[in-house]
Amino acid sequence: YILGQHPIIAIYTCTAGTYAIVSCTAVSMPGNINVPYGGQLDTATVGPKTLIVTAVDAAGGTTTASAGYLIKYQIIAQFDTKAVYRAGTPYVVPVKIELANASNLNVGSGSISVTQVSFVQVSTSASGSITNATGTPNPTSTFQYSGGFYADNLSTASLANGTYRLSFYASTDSSTIYTLDVKVHN
Repeated sequence: YILGQHPIIAIYTCTAGTYAIVSCTAVSMPGNINVPYGGQLDTATVGPKTLIVTAVDAAGGTTTASAGYLIKYQIIAQFDTKAVYRAGTPYVVPVKIELANASNLNVGSGSISVTQVSFVQVSTSASGSITNATGTPNPTSTFQYSGGFYADNLSTASLANGTYRLSFYASTDSSTIYTLDVKVHN
């Protein structure tokens, strides 16, 4: 699910065993947020969440069940992802992204960092008109934040022709890896 996505409706049941069910409740964790039947799941923050349903029977017996779900950012590319970028020095792939919620509103900030995990070749195919983009390659794995956007000039100096997958994460949830594919050709 995407940050702030609505509606994400919680549907759950508690089934009686030997004794009648006297209480059937659910909470979303982390945060211990009450989620009534048919209510909205918590999508206010990114990261892994768990819906925990608790049934209490007439004898005081308690049973719980849980289901995990993930809230993540929508990644909006602010560069031409269909272009074929020239390989070699002094060329770069000028990656520029924004972190957005389900309403396409930019939620990035200087307090959230975006870090590259990998940049690997996934195909030797890259055809089309070549775009010449020059710039100073980013010497670190952390995207530069400015004006609501995260930028990372990826060096193409030693890249072979092909399609490459850029993998990255946001500091608010380092367990969720996002990817973008880019093409390079000399």
